[in-house]
Amino acid sequence: MRERGDASALHRLRELQGLTLQEVADLAGFSKAYVARLEYGERVPERDTLIALLLASFSLPVRQANRLLLLAGYAPMHHKAIAKAA
Repeated sequence: MRERGDASALHRLRELQGLTLQEVADLAGFSKAYVARLEYGERVPERDTLIALLLASFSLPVRQANRLLLLAGYAPMHHKAIAKAA
């Protein structure tokens, strides 16, 4: 995420889903420490990393996934590309 406020969106989303840091890490294939750094804004994820988190961990609808990609400064994905990645 580009700013701390954007990073906290991941934290809020995780809490809304009722997931722990470890559960998100396991679902997306990352370490718990890395996911925590993303949430605290200490790391800026690559676009593919953010997509993996959104698809694997949060099962977001396309509109919400694209909104978070835009908040992070990345172009949104097309619906077909997201379906293939899932």
